[in-house]
Amino acid sequence: MNYKGMLIILLLLLVFSFSVSAQYLEVALVSDIGGFADNSYNEQLRESLNNANQDFNLKLEFRESDLMTDYQENINFFAENNFDLIWATGFTMEQAVKEAAQMYPEINFVIFDGIVEEENVMSLTLERKKQLFWQE
Repeated sequence: MNYKGMLIILLLLLVFSFSVSAQYLEVALVSDIGGFADNSYNEQLRESLNNANQDFNLKLEFRESDLMTDYQENINFFAENNFDLIWATGFTMEQAVKEAAQMYPEINFVIFDGIVEEENVMSLTLERKKQLFWQE
């Protein structure tokens, strides 16, 4: 199984792990400065979320970051609009995710390819062996 498939499985675990009372799960993805056409994590996460949406009732929204200074604004936009789960891509977003997690403790965050040690953040990283693990 490739890691795209694993991401869909992780999304399923997250959907069932977080308590959500709405009819659908509001999920957001904020790219790093590579954008969604980077042939890397940003693009693959967006594709995986779109694929997961075919099987689940998700409300998906995406924001692309042109500059590193956009990270906080883009993440906060979704937090202020009460999204259930906000994904961020890349270790360069760690500080922005940490600050948002502290400001919005009722919102759940996932950082892919980075580590943030807050109660409402799940950190997903790939080891050199390409094994996927998470840290809560």
